[in-house]
Amino acid sequence: METTLILIGLLLGFLLAYLFFLAQQQRYRTESDTTLMKLVQEHQLRISELREKHLKEVEAARKQSAAQSRYTVKGKIAEQMAPLLSGFKYEPADARFLGSPVDYVV
Repeated sequence: METTLILIGLLLGFLLAYLFFLAQQQRYRTESDTTLMKLVQEHQLRISELREKHLKEVEAARKQSAAQSRYTVKGKIAEQMAPLLSGFKYEPADARFLGSPVDYVV
């Protein structure tokens, strides 16, 4: 009889320990899932911020490229019109435009 009580006590002890272990494991999984979800949300937020920053940088680069192109075209037009300015020392009809690297030959 005493042996039976000891066995029942051991079985109840193991059962309680197993149930405690399962509860701790479930709690750990829940905490891990919560931590993982927070990590995923943080990374998704960071990715969206980086995408937004990238789009702004691309737009700024496009605007800068267009502005640089306009400056280049304006410079070429100014080179063509140089003989017509009052500070040009020679007769405009005598000037021949060559382009690069020499602009004009008179």
